[in-house]
Amino acid sequence: DMSITLKYKDEVSSEWLYFLEDTQAKTFWEIVNRVTSAQYSSAFVIGGPGTGKTCILVNLLKLFADSEYGVGIVLSDSLAQYIEASTEANISKYRVNLGAISSLDLLLIDDPTYYNLTRALTLKKTKSIKAIVAAFDPLQLDKAISDEEFENLVEANRVAVHTLSECYRQKENVGKATKRIVDIVAASTPFLAENNIQRFQEKHKSLTLLANDLEF
Repeated sequence: DMSITLKYKDEVSSEWLYFLEDTQAKTFWEIVNRVTSAQYSSAFVIGGPGTGKTCILVNLLKLFADSEYGVGIVLSDSLAQYIEASTEANISKYRVNLGAISSLDLLLIDDPTYYNLTRALTLKKTKSIKAIVAAFDPLQLDKAISDEEFENLVEANRVAVHTLSECYRQKENVGKATKRIVDIVAASTPFLAENNIQRFQEKHKSLTLLANDLEF
């Protein structure tokens, strides 16, 4: 039935895209408090699939778009189309290109490449951007960064890290089946020698746990 297909291709209720459970709501308000402080801040919201990372960004955009803050967001075309189809939000109005930013109070980045992530943090150092919030799954970055590289990036840029583990966008039976596959992928490495495999897994242990330790 085409009518059913069209009805459920986007969210039935726009409020579902803004819904935050307790942990996500706590993270949201912590970020709001940091952004509105005199010092501003950078923050990473990290977690596995379906943990509400993008929902937090959408809520931040909704809040600051109605304020005196200059806010912009970087996200994929497909995600922008999905949000606009499911809500009355004019996402296109706030989409920005990292290469064309002159000044911005708050930059939101969804699922960035490693290059764009470091580029945005560099822009913040030059004071072109006052605050940055990047939401991503560390295992989905286009570069497999180690735990040490991640910690160095966080420390060098004074980033507040918020982790999410509760997946409320997937039913438990499907989620657990998917997680078994994700765990297999996470355990894979580009190496064949056992000692190299163990060394690689040890270097990426913490980030793998942060991304794959999901609750449904």
